[in-house]
Order: sequence, then C-alpha cells, then structure tokens
Amino acid sequence: MGRLLEADLERTLLDNLQAFLLELGGGFAFIGRQYRISTESKDFYLDLVFYNYLLKCFVLFDLKSGELTHQDIGQMDMYVRVMDELRQDPDDNPTVGASFVRKKMHRWFATPFFMTTNSCSRAIVSWFFL
Repeated sequence: MGRLLEADLERTLLDNLQAFLLELGGGFAFIGRQYRISTESKDFYLDLVFYNYLLKCFVLFDLKSGELTHQDIGQMDMYVRVMDELRQDPDDNPTVGASFVRKKMHRWFATPFFMTTNSCSRAIVSWFFL
C-alpha cells in the first residue's frame, strides 16, 4: 500500500513538473525518476533526482508514506554518499538529500530533513503541500 501512495506522489509531481520546479526555486534541472545507482553488490533506485546548476549539486528526493524513521535517514545517507562517489564532478558541491513524507489527511510535504555529506550540514525547513 505504501509503495502505491509513493508512486501516486511521484506521478503527481511529474505531471506538474514545471510548477514543482518553480516552487523549489531557481536552477533545478530534472535528471530522472527511479534513477539507478549501483554499488558492487546491489542496485538502488532513487525516487527523484535533480541537479541544481546554481548550487552546483545533485538534489535527491525520497518519497515516503508514513513517518520518517531512522532507517529512512540511514538510507538517504547511503544514497547521498553513493551519489557523491559515483556521479559528482570535482567542482560540484556535496549532494543534498530530502524526504517527502505523507502525513495525516493524505497531504504530502517535504520534511525538514535535508542531508549532505559535509560536516557542516544545515537543516532547511521547507514545507511543500500537494
């Protein structure tokens, strides 16, 4: 059931991609959905991947139906680290990860959880209601 709700959010965002990108701010370019990254032993699929050419970094979105858990944070940490290792150019800034979480009343919003691999990560609070 959760995966279906996540797929619905993904489809809604992509159906309204222009408005969604404008809501995020300037400089975002859509890279892909269900974007595959591979380690030596496993393939992983990132829900949505963008590149911000103003910030010079990848921005990863993970879609979750339910509360954000420690496992979700660990998963995003792994995604960010693998993306930096495999896709980041030398002059890029660290990848940023964000989670969209479904809360009560079937509203979706971005949690205040943003992650980068550098030691001075900042939490950015932004709420996107869809």
